[in-house]
Amino acid sequence: SKGEATPGQLATMLDKNSSHVSRGLSELSEQDLVVCLTPGETKGRIYSITDQGVGILDQINSMTDTG
Repeated sequence: SKGEATPGQLATMLDKNSSHVSRGLSELSEQDLVVCLTPGETKGRIYSITDQGVGILDQINSMTDTG
């Protein structure tokens, strides 16, 4: 569904190394900006942005919008 992805999917979309994406997701999760929807899985975990994460993303986007 919308707003959900695995680390591998994000790595492909962002053209980044999947280990870097996984590390970033762990840090974002500690800040409650993303949540792992499938914590029992060892591979193919699904992450989703939290409402707090959406709020921060909106703030970032509004700061970087050149209009």
